Amino acid sequence: MLERERVALGLVRELLDAEPQQVDPLLQARCGDDAELRARVESLLRHARQFEYESLTGSQTDATPQELPADALIGGKLGAFRVVARIGRGGMGVVYRGERDAADFEQTVALKLIRRGFDFDDVHARFLRERRILARLNHPNIAHFIDGGV
Repeated sequence: MLERERVALGLVRELLDAEPQQVDPLLQARCGDDAELRARVESLLRHARQFEYESLTGSQTDATPQELPADALIGGKLGAFRVVARIGRGGMGVVYRGERDAADFEQTVALKLIRRGFDFDDVHARFLRERRILARLNHPNIAHFIDGGV
């Protein structure tokens, strides 16, 4: 792989994890006056967002990249929960605010997912270990474990 393409792909990975308001400033900072690199990164980013949207929603879209959400999970469903917003990210995971999508009661939760590119065996094992530990904890200052899945 050419060095320039490797750089472009690295930038796309960084931009996919960035908050929407950070994308343009990061593009400017990382690409500077290199218009060719910026165009390549923007093209790859558009394709990645469209692919992510289609793979997460299960439907194809004719929407332009600007019409697609910066985070394809927002507005979608994970199990019984509708994903409302991304509220944080850490070493191996991204945390979303979710709301139970049921008519009989309301519930707001935190949904933690393994980040793209971190879904290999040792990280998966750590994630499951964290889930088991959290499920056993009972303290008013620690989040209560509600559900888990793969």
